[in-house]
Amino acid sequence: MAQEIERAFIVDRHHLPNLEGVPYASIQQTYFTPYPSDPRYPEVADGEWRVRTTFHHRGAGENEAVATVKFGDKASGSRTEIEASIGNIAFGTCDGDIGRYGQAEVQKQRFFLPDGSTLDHFDVRRHGKLWLLEKEFASQAEADAWQPPDYCSTTQVAPKNRELATPIGQRAMSHEAIIGKPWAQVLHEVNQERKRTGQVLVTISGFSGSGKTTLARQLAEEFDAPLISADDYHIGAKALEERTGSVNHDRPEAYDIAQAARDAQALANGQIIHVPQYDFATAEPRAEQRVIKPTSSRVVVLEGLYAYWAFGSHGQQATYRLFVNTPFYASVLRRLQRDVQVDGNDHDPNQRQISMSSEEALQYLHNVALPTYIKNCAATKPWFDNDNYTWFNAWVQSAKQ
Repeated sequence: MAQEIERAFIVDRHHLPNLEGVPYASIQQTYFTPYPSDPRYPEVADGEWRVRTTFHHRGAGENEAVATVKFGDKASGSRTEIEASIGNIAFGTCDGDIGRYGQAEVQKQRFFLPDGSTLDHFDVRRHGKLWLLEKEFASQAEADAWQPPDYCSTTQVAPKNRELATPIGQRAMSHEAIIGKPWAQVLHEVNQERKRTGQVLVTISGFSGSGKTTLARQLAEEFDAPLISADDYHIGAKALEERTGSVNHDRPEAYDIAQAARDAQALANGQIIHVPQYDFATAEPRAEQRVIKPTSSRVVVLEGLYAYWAFGSHGQQATYRLFVNTPFYASVLRRLQRDVQVDGNDHDPNQRQISMSSEEALQYLHNVALPTYIKNCAATKPWFDNDNYTWFNAWVQSAKQ
């Protein structure tokens, strides 16, 4: 991950350089934070999702939205930054999600100076007549040797953009927000279904990193129920490429959903099952299997990207379905926190190690995982509430273009 080396200075607005003909852009920058921040991974626990929408007024370029994930502390020199251009609807950063989940916002005009530095003029209504000059450097030595222009103050400390951000309405991430109903209602409905049918096969579906596993564990613990993860039924990269011609781990064909359904039904019927195990580092199934025993609860929980396909289409019928509707930006942060290898050897044993850098993981999520999920999640339409159906349709339409 590339380290960000940057210098910022407060500008004397009475001695600004001549900006006539200088290319500039209008920028709206919205800040999001993980839900929740995970203290187990201090390297990324303070990660922040920043979405910058830029409108270029002069020079080359068109409107663009850029997603930036920032980790670490800038003051200590440990901060890293991962950036990817995105569409306005991608990663849950449409206008509706900004209003509901955004923490703060900055509005400014940015002038691009010939020496590579930028002059930012912040929104007068919010920040008065504040101007800041910023410049990025390729090395620490280059940054130390650079002298700012005379119109910059070297005695005042320039405020950070994050400090200048104006708070906006934020909706707390909760069970009710991401599954559309209170957790107590879910427990009641599962229990009622168990009384009615004698056994309950529960599926928990949603985008990668949406919190499916966390909810599944909570539900399994509540009912003393065995838990199956569809990830364990991944057929492996080699088999996937042979069958489909590509290695796209986020397509339904990557998982043996039919076998997961048979195993879940067997557990519900009181049988012991042997579940395969998937190695995320090698992208192949392991030789050993894991034994899962049934419980007297007659409740079985199956969670996975396309877990809702496990029953019905394979001869069984799930008696209770949950769809986890976490905003995409939060899912991406969680997946980066969970999957990407970090420096040092003291890793949490529950952390999934994959052979990708943070940049590669973000690009994969944007270029492969998200479009694949949009294309294939149409089967989840019945489980979307009205509030989410509008942007779900937008995602589907964008995937078809």
